[in-house]
Amino acid sequence: MGVIAAIDIQDEGGQTALHYAVRRGGHGDVVEILLEAGAEVDKQDNNGWTALREAAGGGHGEVVEMLLKAGAEADKQDSDGWTALYAAARWGHGQVVEMLLKAGAEVDKPDNNGWTALRAAAGGGHREAVEMLLKAGAEADKQDNDGWTALRAAAGWGHWEVVEILKARSEECERRKDI
Repeated sequence: MGVIAAIDIQDEGGQTALHYAVRRGGHGDVVEILLEAGAEVDKQDNNGWTALREAAGGGHGEVVEMLLKAGAEADKQDSDGWTALYAAARWGHGQVVEMLLKAGAEVDKPDNNGWTALRAAAGGGHREAVEMLLKAGAEADKQDNDGWTALRAAAGWGHWEVVEILKARSEECERRKDI
């Protein structure tokens, strides 16, 4: 077995050395070594998670940048339909949200429940991520499979600052329709 093949050996959960380097603290130095040795950047584990999805969800901006430079697919979905952007927004990692948007991540790509990154960020009360996603053109009134919008999610969890932002965006859209 060659060195490159050994780098991508998967354990019983489908995880490789690259997955572990990211998951166990976003070890950028180790990620760099593995990528230089030819680790498959978009290899998915048994849940469909890639190293990029792991890094984004963990808020490891330096590693996200490395993986994107190595050709990681920004919109690759896991078995629940989560993308790296969705994971970063869900956990409120604004810097990573911004990086993924600049890399061309699809702003309104829904997960299996119809949730978008905006719906996830709003439900978590992550104001910075909500503002970035709206600025990038996220559809504020998009409904998930149960009819919930980002505003309803923010309101349901009592995130008044996010409610104010989404309410203002909704009012702005209504004013544009009247012009």
